Parts: sequence; C-alpha cells; structure tokens
Amino acid sequence: MGIIKAIFNIFRSLRMANILLFILMGTMVIGAIVMPLFPSYRRINTTSLFSWLSVTPLRETWWLYIAILIVALLVINTIFCTVEALIKKDRNRRWPLVISPQLIHLGFAFIMLAHLLSSYMAMQGFVMLNEGGGIRFSNGDTLYLKRIEYQLQRGYITDMKAEIAYSDNRGITKRLISAPNRPAFIRGTGVYLKDVEVMPARRALLQISYDPGARWALVGGILFIIGTTLLVILKIRQEAV
Repeated sequence: MGIIKAIFNIFRSLRMANILLFILMGTMVIGAIVMPLFPSYRRINTTSLFSWLSVTPLRETWWLYIAILIVALLVINTIFCTVEALIKKDRNRRWPLVISPQLIHLGFAFIMLAHLLSSYMAMQGFVMLNEGGGIRFSNGDTLYLKRIEYQLQRGYITDMKAEIAYSDNRGITKRLISAPNRPAFIRGTGVYLKDVEVMPARRALLQISYDPGARWALVGGILFIIGTTLLVILKIRQEAV
C-alpha cells in the first residue's frame, strides 16, 4: 500500500506536471533542430505516425519517443488530479466551480486519445482519376469517378464537384457528391475533391482520408471550451461579489 500511495502522490502532483511540461518543451526544441537534418521527415505526414516510426531509424526519431512518453505521463497526471479533485470536493465550494477545471482536464484527455488513435490508425492518400475511371482497394471495394461538373468564369474554374460511386465487395453501390470543403464520407472515410482538369481530358484529384481520432478530438475540444468558458465566468462572478 505504501508503494501504491507513493506512486499516486507522484502522479497527482502539480510539480510533476510542471517538470514534464518543461522536459516536453526541451524535447520539442531538440526536435526542431533534428528534423531538418534528415530527409525522412518529409514523409511524416504521408502515413500514420506509428507506421512512419516503424520504418524510420531510431537515431532519427528518439526524441519523438521521449515526447510520446511524456505526453502519456501528462495524461495520467491529469486523470489522477481530476479523480482526486472530485473525491476531495470541498462541500463549501459550488459544484460548477469544482467541475469546470475537470471538464478542461477531460477535454485534454480526449484530445490526446484522438491523437493516439490518429497516430496509430489514420490513413490518407491521393489518386488522380479520369472521368469514368475507378480504383480498387485491397478489401475488394471500388471507387468510381462517374462525372465531373464545373463552372467557368473568364477562363477560370470557379466551382466544381464530382459524382462518385462506391461499390463494396457485396455489390452494394452508393452514389455520392464530393466538392471542395464538402467531402463525401464512406464508412468514416472522407473523399475530398482537391482539383479538376478539363484538358486534354476530364479528371479529378481526390484525397482519401481516414482519421478515427477526429470525433474524439471534437468531443475533447467541446469539453475544453465549455470548461474554460464556465471557469472564466464563475471566476469573474466570484471576484464581483
């Protein structure tokens, strides 16, 4: 029990959080110096982080492993502090004033969870398809570019959209529209229309992106904003009394 209590005291310590943040900032500074030295960092955004780490030499990525470990420890520290604050809630303090910092902590934890999922499972790629052409994925599903529509003004394309058809391995076909800032979503995977060409043939550049952490990042962001806003309002009211 003594060891467990000691570990708990360490992880709930604000001092530990400050030390971890200081080490993390130092690690980021080192990373900013290291990254330009190695061409491998040019490919870091082409795949998920952990997939990239698995094929990149440790001598080039050691600082990233340290940063990931520190962030994980910060999340644990945040969870311990939140649990302790809720358990030891002062009865004389109003509940909203107690819960608002914990919403901020929870939002941070969800955002970190989102980054973890994205770093492990995210996928993105680009494909140029001619109108009427298609691409087959490794699971047997097929994506077709059925039609490209665009508007010209003074020789420039001012609006564009693409009609796509997605057929799964069971033969079920869905027709969707993808346009700039209005992607089509298929089983959580976004199909983004990035550019079109009309000469010598109609074709479109599509970005296919899957990010399992996006929803959790949204949840974390909402909780963080609510907690921050609530805390500021309550503090202002408290000072005005």
